Amino acid sequence: MVDGCLARLLRGGGSTADNKVFLGLLTALDLTRDEQRERIADWTALFSDAPSTVAAHAQSVLAGFALDGELGPRRLAEAMRTAAATGAYGTAWSVLREALPPLLAELAGEGAAKTPARGLGELVAVAAECVERSGAHGELPYLAEAAERRGSSRLVTQARRLRAALEEMEEAAAV
Repeated sequence: MVDGCLARLLRGGGSTADNKVFLGLLTALDLTRDEQRERIADWTALFSDAPSTVAAHAQSVLAGFALDGELGPRRLAEAMRTAAATGAYGTAWSVLREALPPLLAELAGEGAAKTPARGLGELVAVAAECVERSGAHGELPYLAEAAERRGSSRLVTQARRLRAALEEMEEAAAV
């Protein structure tokens, strides 16, 4: 039944009422974390292509995985890049804005990790693109520490790009 509901939502083209019924069924089925994890590709597709109520549900599922550390930086970057490619830059940024601080925090402060998580530079690059294209602004915890690291790794370069984009958009919003 779960696969049938997801297939119907992925197919698209249904009325708003149809989508609500299938989304309601998915919610009522109360998928386990493992069942949701098995369908990450489906959630990613729904996140970017589905009507807003379905996309919002997919967004919350993906954000939950990201915040719990169950969706690694590489896989999350891939999912968010897919979403952004459809023009959902603001929506992708809303997930990244929540997912990045815990990952960046590992690099800051005493006992900080010397090596960033694999794929973190790519994830920050996707975030920078989303900010540049959506006009999002504001602060992102621990971004400054990542941007101020020495060197020119992908993470450092993209953290600087993201910080500059957020500052630029903040200045533009203040005008």
